[in-house]
Amino acid sequence: MVQHDALHRYPFLRLLVPLAAGIACGDTLYSFGDNDFPKLFFYALPVSFFFLIFAYIYRASYNRRWLFGTSSFIFLFLSGATLITLRLEHTDYQFSANEECYHVHIDNMPDALERSIKSRVTVLSKVDSLQNTHINKKAILYLIADSGTRQLRMGDELLIYAKLRKPSDSGNPEAFDYGVYLLRNDICATAFVTAGKYKLLQSAPSLDWVQRAQNYRSHVIDYYRRLGFANDDLALLAALTLGDKGHVTDELRETYSMAGASHLLAISGMHIGIVYSLLAFCLLCIPKKSRWLSGIGNLCILLCLWVYVYFIGLAPSAVRAVTMFSLLLIAKTFDREHLTLNTLFVTAFCMLLFRPTWLFDIGFQLSFAAVFSLLTIQPLLFSMCPTRRFGLRHLWGAVTVALAAQIGTAPLVCFYFSRFSTYFLLSGVLLVALTFLIMYSVALMLLLAPLPAVQFWVAGFVKYLLSALNGSATWIEHLPHASWDGLWIYRTELVLFYLLAFFAYCFIKNRSGKALLWTLTLLCSILGYRFIYLTIDRPETHIRLYSQRACPAVHCITEGGRSWMVYGDTVSHHVAIYKTMGRYWSRLRLDPPQNITCDHDDESIQVYDQIVSFAGRRIAIVNDNRWDSLLAETPMMVDYLYLSKGYRGTITSLRRLFNTDQVIFDASIPEYRQERLEIECDTLGISFFSLSREGSMVILPR
Repeated sequence: MVQHDALHRYPFLRLLVPLAAGIACGDTLYSFGDNDFPKLFFYALPVSFFFLIFAYIYRASYNRRWLFGTSSFIFLFLSGATLITLRLEHTDYQFSANEECYHVHIDNMPDALERSIKSRVTVLSKVDSLQNTHINKKAILYLIADSGTRQLRMGDELLIYAKLRKPSDSGNPEAFDYGVYLLRNDICATAFVTAGKYKLLQSAPSLDWVQRAQNYRSHVIDYYRRLGFANDDLALLAALTLGDKGHVTDELRETYSMAGASHLLAISGMHIGIVYSLLAFCLLCIPKKSRWLSGIGNLCILLCLWVYVYFIGLAPSAVRAVTMFSLLLIAKTFDREHLTLNTLFVTAFCMLLFRPTWLFDIGFQLSFAAVFSLLTIQPLLFSMCPTRRFGLRHLWGAVTVALAAQIGTAPLVCFYFSRFSTYFLLSGVLLVALTFLIMYSVALMLLLAPLPAVQFWVAGFVKYLLSALNGSATWIEHLPHASWDGLWIYRTELVLFYLLAFFAYCFIKNRSGKALLWTLTLLCSILGYRFIYLTIDRPETHIRLYSQRACPAVHCITEGGRSWMVYGDTVSHHVAIYKTMGRYWSRLRLDPPQNITCDHDDESIQVYDQIVSFAGRRIAIVNDNRWDSLLAETPMMVDYLYLSKGYRGTITSLRRLFNTDQVIFDASIPEYRQERLEIECDTLGISFFSLSREGSMVILPR
């Protein structure tokens, strides 16, 4: 009865569930490459609409009351599946398998990487001698960094000669699927443009409204620089106020992640709430009794919030927060209840209608989980220890807010990042308080632009607060056991955790016997599921090669969980490897691998001159040309030749030293060179395996 009443109390939950289920189903079927189901969605949607109209007409009949609900569910489910299918089909474009000439438009400010320039572009057309083929698809280009590419700006138009490819997964187990991420963000292809294969046609002739916002944001960052902000202070200030994380270093991200405060680096509900409170403070002079003037004031706040979100690039978390505040302001104008669960469900429903791929955005999921917990769990926690003292009341309120948000987001964080931050209460009180001070101080600093002397004094205070925020995050990071890393939960466990939290909440609030029974049942199910998979999902002795461009390595794993990482270079790249493969190691519950960068010999593994012997297999790592000058009367028997980008020779020259039947091409080898080596392998009758195309490779023991 409680659940039935809740469904009537929050009607948009009944609309949100089938829409989200349809989006998830449509995305899954589309990813399987089945073209029949999307067609069924298109045909079934109008049929379900007519059934919905029929059910609405006869809804007054008591015996047919279920018909309207069922028809609504089916219609919304098919609507979600159709929306996501149309969205994904828009990114489905078959580019030529060869290098072609394309006319592109740069859509954002190019990012300077270590050796290249990364830019998001719109591929306007394919240019050939006969005609120009209109395309109008989004892509990401990586251009060789030189004096020309460093001068590129948003709005420039180029002619490029490159091979555009559909984004693909790396193929590494449990790794982040970057290819699917790009497709869900409308990116149809990626390409690497070598030196001399691009030409500037037009320099920033015009900008659309989104690009103008990015341009304004760049001007504000330059303004921050003129006020003396630099390095981590500038990166943190740009992230907190503008949502620009392009200046945030990997070390700073890791610091805030360890401290449990990664949400501070992304514009979210807290940041929008601060902006809202500043705007509301400016309108305190409006008489509250005048509904007409209050309505105009709320409209001004609403417009300012949407201008701010547009200015920071329409980030999903910011759009979610401003949509919610918009509904809050509308309700406030008409003297309705302010922020409720139904407001949250309305926001989610509208956002998914606008962009269904947001359902799979991690920030979207974390934001709604946090707000849902704040609306349900936080009042329950706060009522457990009531106090009338002003200071204790606000402190207890901050603690319950941090605790409720952590309860709502912890399963998702563990699922996606395999990490749990231990001192989340400390960071939730200390770091959030400093963030509030920084945001208010920055607003004051910008308002004091007509008074440069006073503005520079306030800028110095903001620098002090930013240093205090970074220093506090670093201090929390270095506290003993600041985070539990290597956690692993399965997708089924994630669902069971949230069901357990829901029924536990129902029991605590309503003292329902059924809720208690469900809570105990789900708890036993989680424990049983965990026990079964701890028994089944165990590591076996094998060798794993990863698709990782920056650091070719051979990972040797035993069934006991012990492992060795043999690098072809004399420098260990364990940080880059762990960032890619940390989830896979957590799933197998592997011990941290022993890094080997030189000769090594023990009872389990032998490495000599970059030749690895493990579990009856022998792998020769070839990453330079020193083998070309050597000769052998009898070639050495090896199971695999593992070639990486440092080798410039041929397969034929290696056959004089090694007798092998299979060659493995590392993902670091350039495409043109790999194609040349593959042709040579076919000529010699040697099989080969490409890590860049086929993903991670498993070698079983002999």
